[in-house]
Amino acid sequence: MKILFLNFSDCPENVHFECAFAAACRKSGINLETICDIENNSFYYSVLEGAKDVSLRKKYGGMKDFKSVPFGEYDCAFILDFPKRKKCLAPLLWFMKNAPIPKIFALNHLLFAQGDNYSCDMARRTKIFSRADIFCRLEYDGKFSWQECGIPKKLILKRKYAIDTSFYGYAGYEGDYLFSAGSAGRDFETLEKCAQDFKTKLIILSDLRPPATTGTAEYLVFSANTQKVRELIAGSSLVILPIKKEHKNEAAGNSVIFMAMSMGKLVLTKRTGYMEKYIKDGENGFFYRSCRRDELREKIKKILKMPASEKRAVSK
Repeated sequence: MKILFLNFSDCPENVHFECAFAAACRKSGINLETICDIENNSFYYSVLEGAKDVSLRKKYGGMKDFKSVPFGEYDCAFILDFPKRKKCLAPLLWFMKNAPIPKIFALNHLLFAQGDNYSCDMARRTKIFSRADIFCRLEYDGKFSWQECGIPKKLILKRKYAIDTSFYGYAGYEGDYLFSAGSAGRDFETLEKCAQDFKTKLIILSDLRPPATTGTAEYLVFSANTQKVRELIAGSSLVILPIKKEHKNEAAGNSVIFMAMSMGKLVLTKRTGYMEKYIKDGENGFFYRSCRRDELREKIKKILKMPASEKRAVSK
């Protein structure tokens, strides 16, 4: 059996998913070939750790080159997520409409709300899932109208979110700065003001434009620093997800929070029904109810002033 794997979303989670998928194919005797849009191949191979699980891995090189791929030679295609870069949207839409093979489309991120992601908006407009034979969504996407993107031909599957706990291994609770990451629904301006109150260094990894505040936080472009996520989490004393009150996605920030928890870091995020499934307040993480400056400041103050023994207990 021969599978084509399309990974047009350049992010750590999808690299880990691809590597796990490749390992499973190797164990099953399946020939796997990948077309990707991963800018940092050194990060990919640091995850893969030398295993030769992918028979062929090729970077997307434009529509002309993409259309020349002999798609009919594959038994099926596995498409992972929506593209992050607009340049990869055209090949995805063309492939879903024209490639003459069965297609499995799997989300590895929660479905974006209208206006948060151009590729997802186009998926709604073109009903892209209706071109798939099988569609695999994440568990919390049942709360959203993913049906707006079309109904698959044969089967809908649901799965839990997962991270690579070996790669994001225990690093201890100690660190030198506050850390946050993400884009949709984040209130970085309030978080930055809290960091100013404590005169504490704050590093933010995001593709959002920095807010017009005093500029004391260090902003890094997420899409250009995917290979640094583990390093940045490891150096932090507290990972904070400042989620706006009006943001409806209860699982917002779950990837960063779960990576940090796997590494033994203290985490602070919004209390939601989804997050309460995985975090016990004060036992393995912390919650706030509203991302107001006064509440967030008091939560951060309380956590930072905890005795080392209590921090260690939460960390483990």
